[in-house]
Amino acid sequence: MPATAQKSSGLDTAGPAPGGIAVPFGAVTNERGFEMWAEMLAPIFDVEAPRDVVSDFAFGIESWTLGSAVIGRCQAPAHAFDRSRQTIARSGIDHVMIQFHSDGGLVGDFEGRSVHGRPGDICVFDLARPARTVSPDFRNTTLVVPRSMLEPLVADYDGLHGLVLPAKNPRIRLLRRHIEELTDQIAGLGAEDLLALVEPTVHLAAACLGTSADGRMITAPAVDRAKLAAVRSFIERHLADPALDAAMICRQMGLSRSVLYRLFEPLGSVAAHIRQRRLNQCLRELVSPRHRARRISEIAFGWGFTNEASFSRAFRQAFDVSPSDARLAGELRLRRRLRDDGPADGTGALEPETALADWMIDLMRV
Repeated sequence: MPATAQKSSGLDTAGPAPGGIAVPFGAVTNERGFEMWAEMLAPIFDVEAPRDVVSDFAFGIESWTLGSAVIGRCQAPAHAFDRSRQTIARSGIDHVMIQFHSDGGLVGDFEGRSVHGRPGDICVFDLARPARTVSPDFRNTTLVVPRSMLEPLVADYDGLHGLVLPAKNPRIRLLRRHIEELTDQIAGLGAEDLLALVEPTVHLAAACLGTSADGRMITAPAVDRAKLAAVRSFIERHLADPALDAAMICRQMGLSRSVLYRLFEPLGSVAAHIRQRRLNQCLRELVSPRHRARRISEIAFGWGFTNEASFSRAFRQAFDVSPSDARLAGELRLRRRLRDDGPADGTGALEPETALADWMIDLMRV
């Protein structure tokens, strides 16, 4: 749950650079921890907890501002959240909060509408309207975006408050994975990259919430990009599986073959992408001293190839060298660097990854 959000008429990319706060879980505890938690959430919610929870309270939070949007995640014990009309008037926030729990879930009252969100479901809050929720011990991830940015894209903005989107829906899984991945990688991204990711993230969210006719034209590219990213991530996790192919991807990702092939048109084809990613991994291991004792066929089979001859042909076609020549070139380059540059760490051994990266760059330029 984010610590704060700024009132805005839209995505303020010219505003403050992305910044954030982080309080590790358990860094501040007990009554003082609950006071700090309450202060941090005050612009969005008043929080309430029984005395025994307050006396043993522990929380953790990470939150980043991206222009006028906010993304964050947190962990805390069971307690209640109240967004009253007084809090709404005090904060002046006119944003939408898109939230999912990895643990815990919530039950709540959204202006008389009873809501039950289970782990993995996405729950939507219109922060211009009252809501009261209770969560058991929880972990959640939250995206907060300005109304003015989302409203033109969705068909029924007024129907969003209290909307629960089930975890089993493929589009909801896609949105959840995208927000999780963005949150995981955010610390390593620059300010310009982060701000550039906000708009496509909102477009993807709108596509999952129910787009208007005009909004569908705008959000479709964002949905395709997110689908492609999800499929590529799936491929990376299953590269070593010889059964990885288009049929497996469609079955596991809930896509039709026509959609999958359309997504991969800019990359050539699904099969070509899988083959190239496997070849790249084989190349890394062939030139790495760490894998010097392994047979070439063992490396190839370890990355999903099932025939050594077809692997060798594909490798030569991709890199213009045979697998054995690539291994030999890697060994010769490492020896040359050891001779010419000396040990990189003063212990008599060159850092192998440095030599590997250097050699691969030269190889790709050939």
